[in-house]
Amino acid sequence: MAEDGGGDDLDAVARDIHAAQPDLVYVGLPLAKQITAIPRLRRAAPGSWFLGLGMSLSFAAGEVRRAPAWVQRTGLEWLWRLSQEPTRLWRRYLVEGLPLAAALFARALTRRREVAR
Repeated sequence: MAEDGGGDDLDAVARDIHAAQPDLVYVGLPLAKQITAIPRLRRAAPGSWFLGLGMSLSFAAGEVRRAPAWVQRTGLEWLWRLSQEPTRLWRRYLVEGLPLAAALFARALTRRREVAR
């Protein structure tokens, strides 16, 4: 696929998807490219489900090491990933992700208190 996740390569993939009309399409691209590619590909097969796999293929292939089991169990795998690729992930996790996580946590606390009353 083209570097920008578009162009002639994506058009060819869209034609193949249209011809196959699959129920499920796995998209193994980096997040930024998935965000661009999936809507374009969806037009070729509007009845299909599209699943963005992102980094999970690299984990499955053994190209990227997962966090130790204890880190995964404690829910801190995001911190492990951030330590492995800080340049690529700092904005996604710290600027975009933490405010969302804080809002979800606050909402959960509010609901828990309401139920307890």
